[in-house]
Parts: sequence; C-alpha cells; structure tokens
Amino acid sequence: MAKKKKFRTKKIRKFVMFMDSFKHWGYNIPKNASDREIYFDFAFWIFLISAMIIAISLNIYEIFIR
Repeated sequence: MAKKKKFRTKKIRKFVMFMDSFKHWGYNIPKNASDREIYFDFAFWIFLISAMIIAISLNIYEIFIR
C-alpha cells in the first residue's frame, strides 16, 4: 500500500512550534501528524481549557451567592 503523503502548511508549522512550548505539560505532537489531526488536537485542548474556566467561575459564583 502506498503511504499517503502528509504535509504541513506554514500556519500549521508556526502553530506546532507554539505548541512545542507546552511540552513540559506533557503535550507533544507526533512528528508525522497531518493538519487535520493537529486541528482536532487543538479543538480538544480549547474544549478542556474552556470547561475548566466554566467550572471555576461557577464555583466562585456559588461561593459569593452564599
């Protein structure tokens, strides 16, 4: 079977370099990941951060109501 050629655009390359600074948090992108995989990873990352922010704000809101 012929391997599908995976390539990265300039924007994605810059984004990968930016995400490499999070390696000490245990987040690393495999070298041969395609653009779509990286986009899905990014969406999951944003979802996690937003969920954490919502949970924290709800806790603060409840504390101030009581």
